[in-house]
Amino acid sequence: EKRYITKTSNAVAINLKKPATPATAQPIQPVAQTRQQPTTETIPASTIVGLAPIHLETGTYHDRIVPLFRNSWVIALCGLCVLLLLALFVLKIRQRNIEKHPEIQRQRQKKLLLESDLKKVEQAQAIGDGPSFLSSGRTAIQNQLGLLWHIEPAALSLADVRSRLDVDSQLIDIFSAAEEAAYGGATLTNKKMQDYFITLKTELEELL
Repeated sequence: EKRYITKTSNAVAINLKKPATPATAQPIQPVAQTRQQPTTETIPASTIVGLAPIHLETGTYHDRIVPLFRNSWVIALCGLCVLLLLALFVLKIRQRNIEKHPEIQRQRQKKLLLESDLKKVEQAQAIGDGPSFLSSGRTAIQNQLGLLWHIEPAALSLADVRSRLDVDSQLIDIFSAAEEAAYGGATLTNKKMQDYFITLKTELEELL
C-alpha cells in the first residue's frame, strides 16, 4: 500500500487460577564469609632481571612532537647526501668515458700543458727576458709536438722539427731562434717577442 495501516483486534481473555496448595517461601540463610586480607608480595629489586628502574622524575616537556624527517637539519643532511651521490655518479660516468676514450684525457693533458707553457712564455715577455722567452717557447713547442708525434719532448731537435713540419711553419723560425740563443747568446726586442708570442700561441693551439 506504500503507507502506514493501523490494524485492530478484539481483546484476548485471560483466565487466572489459584494453586491448590500455596507454596511457602523458605527463608534464605546468609552464608558466612570470611574476609581475607590481600597479601602483597614484595619482590626485591635485586631479583628483577632485565628491567630498568622506575623513574619518578619527569623529563623535558615539548609543545608539539615533530617527526625526525621534518627537522631542518635532517632535510639538509639528506639533501647533502643526495648531492654527493649525484656527484659520485657523474664522476663515475666521466671516468668510464675517459677509460673508453683515452684520447679525451690526452687532449685535456695537452691543453693544460700548453696553458702552463704559454704562461711561462708570457711572464718572460713581460719582464723583457729574451733568452728565457725563447727557452720557454722552445719547451712549449717540444711538449706539444712530442705529444702529437709520440716522441719524448726533450729529444726533439731542430732537425726533427724541420723534417716533420711544413717549410713555411713559423714554429721552425722560433725553434731556430731559441737554438741560436741557447748557444750564441742572441737576444730579442720587445716587438719581436710580441710577434713570436702571438705566432706561438696561434700555431700551437691549432695543433690541439
